[in-house]
Amino acid sequence: MPTPTSELGNQFDEQPQNMEGFPTAAEFENLLNEYILSLSPKKRDKALIPQKRYENIRAVLRDPKCTTIESAQFRFWAKKMFRLVQQEDGYNDVVCHEGKPVAVREDLYHVLTTSHGQAQHGGRDKTSAQVRKNYSWVPKELIARFVRNCPSCTLRRSSPLEFSAASNANRMSQQAMESCAPYLTSPASSTGSPPQRHVMNSPSSSSTSSMSQFQQVVSSAASSPLNAPSSQDSYGYSFPSVVNMPLDPRMYTTPSPNDLTN
Repeated sequence: MPTPTSELGNQFDEQPQNMEGFPTAAEFENLLNEYILSLSPKKRDKALIPQKRYENIRAVLRDPKCTTIESAQFRFWAKKMFRLVQQEDGYNDVVCHEGKPVAVREDLYHVLTTSHGQAQHGGRDKTSAQVRKNYSWVPKELIARFVRNCPSCTLRRSSPLEFSAASNANRMSQQAMESCAPYLTSPASSTGSPPQRHVMNSPSSSSTSSMSQFQQVVSSAASSPLNAPSSQDSYGYSFPSVVNMPLDPRMYTTPSPNDLTN
């Protein structure tokens, strides 16, 4: 059974690494407040479960006879709607509703981005089904608002071709970064020193003498009269200098009258 997000410290095994294409946390917070304000005052109190209320529910379930936790009405509601499920490790007990861990308000952004990504930016029903595989107490109307405000889904509805091109480009870029990752940085050492840059095709110390001999051969060949002087561009590649190349000797001879008549 999945552990509620509050017990995991907001860690998700399949949370999208790249949050581009999802609503930002600030946008989601505004969306969440708008959803709460759209409800009647009677429904606002229990529409979502903040972390503090989650802890009070768990306290009631741990000690059903306690009369000091909030009101009698709250304690009755907690015992009626929720169950306490012991985790496999035997240390953490989780508040569940209808057999699924309760998602607290503070973790809803992570729950929805993860589930919406797993649903491949599917609509309200697909995302809702994905949420309910792992969590409970996530309003379907909130899921619908999240999907409506998802930038990727908005782009797909307005311009399917552009959305497909952007998705392919993003996927190719991510694959390229993953394939190049081993060549960019190395892990930091145990002493805490900063990561070192890998230099591709760098000569080893054993080949220093061979490289010096090669450079001497190149230098002697460049000084030969048979070779034109060369220049070097910003990337270090050598190319012949057109200005300093020797001219054709025939250009210095005077044409004969026979050559002019022909």
